[in-house]
Amino acid sequence: MANDQGPKKFGVYEAASAGGLNWTWIIVGLIVIAILLYFFLR
Repeated sequence: MANDQGPKKFGVYEAASAGGLNWTWIIVGLIVIAILLYFFLR
């Protein structure tokens, strides 16, 4: 990752992490659960 705009870019990235990382983990969790259900119910 580029480091030229240190504080501003890190602030935006941290805000995106706080807002978006939770949704990312929820989506990943749903995909994992769907795969496990597919293998168990096959």
